[in-house]
Amino acid sequence: MNWTREIVVPALENIKKNYDCFLGMTFEDVGKEALIHLNSAGKLPFTFRKIGRQWGKIATAAKGKNDYEIDLVALSPESRDILFCECKWQKQKVGPDVYYSLKEKAGFVDWYPEIQEHFALISRAGFTPGMREIAEKEKVILIALADMIGT
Repeated sequence: MNWTREIVVPALENIKKNYDCFLGMTFEDVGKEALIHLNSAGKLPFTFRKIGRQWGKIATAAKGKNDYEIDLVALSPESRDILFCECKWQKQKVGPDVYYSLKEKAGFVDWYPEIQEHFALISRAGFTPGMREIAEKEKVILIALADMIGT
């Protein structure tokens, strides 16, 4: 048996084909660590006590189209502050569409009746000028991969 042709080459092709998908999931972990670091340094609008993924069902949507998922949600039960965050491992810069989608999904989260919402986007490629403009007006936290690695 020729291991290189029968096993190794197909395995390497599979890795190459799914590499960005794998790194997308890993990038969410990196984003979580970045938020934890910012939290401990007091550089977020509030100090969160819990952080994790959020998913659920949309009661008003048709079956099969009623799931939502938010990459990271950080919260402080004491102050009732909540931070919704999307992490994007993509080659193009993140634009307002990602932010508006996140805001829509945040609306499905049933936590406390009176909460203070905050939003963050973490991006491999950075952000479009339009997203930067919105972020400034609406105080959206933007973190690019280059910011995390200091380039």
